[in-house]
Formats: sequence, C-alpha cells, structure tokens
Amino acid sequence: MKLDPIGVAVPFFMALIGLEWVISVASKKKVYRLNDTLTDLSCGIGDQLLGFLAKGTLAFAYVWIYENLRIYTFEANWWVSWVFAMLGVDFFHYWYHRFSHRTQLGWATHVVHHQSEEYNLAVALRQSWFAKFYSWVFYIPLAYLGVPVELYVASFAFNLLYQFWVHTRLINRLPAVFEWVFNTPSHHRVHHAINTKYLDKNYSGVLILWDRIFGTFEPEVEEPLYGTLKPIQSWSAAWANVSPCMKLLKDSLSEERLFDKLTLWARPPGWDTRTARVIQVPKFPPDGREYDANPRRTAMMYALIQFGPISLVLTTLLLIPDQWPSHVAWIAVIYGFWTLVSVAAIYEERPWVRSFEVGRLLGVLLAGLWILSNYSNSTIGLVTGGIVSYCFLGLGIFVVTHFAGRSRVTA
Repeated sequence: MKLDPIGVAVPFFMALIGLEWVISVASKKKVYRLNDTLTDLSCGIGDQLLGFLAKGTLAFAYVWIYENLRIYTFEANWWVSWVFAMLGVDFFHYWYHRFSHRTQLGWATHVVHHQSEEYNLAVALRQSWFAKFYSWVFYIPLAYLGVPVELYVASFAFNLLYQFWVHTRLINRLPAVFEWVFNTPSHHRVHHAINTKYLDKNYSGVLILWDRIFGTFEPEVEEPLYGTLKPIQSWSAAWANVSPCMKLLKDSLSEERLFDKLTLWARPPGWDTRTARVIQVPKFPPDGREYDANPRRTAMMYALIQFGPISLVLTTLLLIPDQWPSHVAWIAVIYGFWTLVSVAAIYEERPWVRSFEVGRLLGVLLAGLWILSNYSNSTIGLVTGGIVSYCFLGLGIFVVTHFAGRSRVTA
C-alpha cells in the first residue's frame, strides 16, 4: 500500500499550527483569527478532496508521455536522478507560480491562497480547488526529459512540503548564506504582501535563486501588509474559490469580439481591453480590509467542532485510498464539501443555514447508516460509525442553539 505523503504530513501540519498558535499567544503577537483559520483549513480540505477524485486522471498525461515520448532514460547514480528531478520540479514551479500571478486564468485560480489578511502556517494550507486541473501542464517537460513518474511525484511532494514552513511571521531572518540560496519566511512574506514594492515578487518554491536569476527578487525591508488589493470579505472557502473564476468568466463573456473573449484569460490581471493596458492598481491599503462577521460564540464553536469528523474522513481517504469503493468515496467527498459550505454559513450566520445544516446532518445519518449496513467490519465502517454518532449529537446541539430562543442570524 502506497501512502500519500500529504496525508502522512497532515497530523504534523496541525501540530505545528498548534505550536505556532501557542507561541504567538505566549509572545502576545496577533497571528491567528479563528474564522480566518477555519477558512484556510476549509480550502485545504477541499483541495485534497478534489485531488483524491482527480488523482489518476491528472497523472495519465505524464505517464503516457514518459512511456512513449521520453528522449532519455535515467540510468546514472541515484543522486544524479534525484538532483535533476528536484531542480526540474522547482524550476517549473517557479514558472507555474509566475503564470499564476501574471495571467487572468492563473490569478483567478490562485488568488484564494493570498486572500487571508493574516500570515501563519494555516495559510500554507489555503490552496486553490481548481489550479490542479491545469498546473500539471507546466511539469510535462520532465516526463519528456525522462524523469520517472515516481521520482516526479516524490520531488513534487518535497517541493510542496518545503513551502509549508515559510508561511510564518515568527521566524525572522536566517543566516545570510541560507537566505541567498533558499526560499525563507522572510522571502515568502514579501510574496504574500500587497505593499506596492512587493507586488509580484519572490515566486520561488525551494530555491530563491530562480527569482534572483529572472529578476523577480525583492528583499523584505518594510513591514508587509497581507491579503489582496480587492479583499474577499467572506469566510466561505467555496465562495473564495468560485467567485474569482465566475468573475473572469463574466468578464470574458462581456467582451464584444471573440478574439478578446478568448485572449482575456491570458491577459494580465486588471487588463482593460478598451485601452489595451492594465488599469491602475487600486490604492494601498485597499478599502474593505479586516472583515469580520462577528458570529456568536456558540455558532463559532459549533462550526469548529464540525472539523473533527471531516478531518477524520480526509485523513482516511489519503492514508488508505485503496480501501474506499468509488461510490463510497463519492459520498465522502459530497459530505466534505457540504460540510465546508455549511460551516462557513454557520459562522457567517446566514439566514438559510438552519435548514441547510439540518439537511446536512440528516443526509449524513442516512448515508452513514447505509454504509454501516454494508461495510460494518471495515475501517470505513468504523470511521462512518463514529461520524454517525457524532452527527446525532451535533443535530441535537444545533437544534438547541439555533431554534431555541431568538436567533441572531442576519443576512
């Protein structure tokens, strides 16, 4: 059984996020907000759920090109193959990341990673739900050059895991030699900043050398301000991922000429077809920052505890993917996204959340009882049994807190 490296790393991610929170509280630094952190985690969960469904499909092109079109086969020492693969993945990551900031399509699917106005380890998990469906194209040259799929996957995983630790404000400058060669928290804080001098800088994943070579490096001097120049003003992971893509589609359809409709996707963010140039960058700092839905404490805590079962489902999907029948996996993914939408609506206190959440809990109970009747003696059955019991308790808590007495739910 092959273990997903991301699935194995998730418990360590959560432990490090908890450690960073403890250190920030002890040092009296405001690094975390609960609603912001839950949105970060929701984005990460949604990314992994979609990745679980699409994993085989996205790897097909790489495998086919490697098996049929490669121009070289690595038979040298193992370290030569590893160094080439690591450098290759990091090099093409730089160009994918640069594309993500400098084209409308790239930014629409990548902006979610930059929407948080905080900067902490949880932000590293705030990943796009849709970028994976085209980002693989940037790494196809490695298949053509002969990097085996196993080596590519391992190198890609290392590249992704490395970038987790650079999302922190608690680590200052590291030794100069390290800062000159590698991506560090200082370099990546610049990348996430919306200060004018920091925009579109420091795209590198592991080696900051790529930015130095291609002219996109900027050192951290002034205090960074995080977020986007057009704040999202929502705690919904679904809205954070979907709304930029919807806006791009709407803008594309509104263009008069077919040529402009098609090419707008490859234009820089802020492109204005009428003047054939990028419109002026919004003022700094932008209006609409520090959005807060100010939910009731009971609503916030209820939303928080819903992350227990969804995290259990995701971890099980990643660690033992071969044990999930396809129809049960689809049920798990639907449950995951339904929960993410409901959790955000709970702590934003949307007026429709009562019926939506009751429907979710009842749906989980019915689906869970069906799974238990068919897979009671498996790991999936044990996981499902725990979630069903949890939802019975959750349904009671939700009914009491949201139907008893006068609610503070607002639009």
